[in-house]
Amino acid sequence: MAFAAWLILLGLITLLSQRQLDSRAASRAPQIGTSADGAPTLLLTADRRGHFMVESLVNGQSVTFLVDTGATGIALPAATAQRLGLQRGRAFRVTTAAGPAIAWTTRLDSFQVGPFTESGVAASISPDMEGEVGLLGMSFLRHFEMVQRDGELLLRKP
Repeated sequence: MAFAAWLILLGLITLLSQRQLDSRAASRAPQIGTSADGAPTLLLTADRRGHFMVESLVNGQSVTFLVDTGATGIALPAATAQRLGLQRGRAFRVTTAAGPAIAWTTRLDSFQVGPFTESGVAASISPDMEGEVGLLGMSFLRHFEMVQRDGELLLRKP
């Protein structure tokens, strides 16, 4: 009888914990809106480390990006580029937080972040990047007004 009570208690704790995690994830979901002048906006909420992450569509496939105002362009890990079927262009040297590296040029047929869509976007494939998360740098972000306040980042076309 005591064993059954412990199993029920464990199940309830698991259910409540999952609801809490789901609630936190939902509160960080990007919000698409419209400014007073009718321009589309995208509001991102920082994660617990203070980073802004955003799901995008690259050539119609989902890719997670870290918003990185210190990055010159859009950089994709080699594993992500391979999954997307991107072709490597010319090799060039880059300077990263981890030091110098080699990357390859590539082109994204379509790139969508929230309500913003671009075509023929230049990007790079970085074989030294680990994982599946890309970097969303200034070659894309420079087209937007960015306002960061209280753990939120608002992107809006000027």
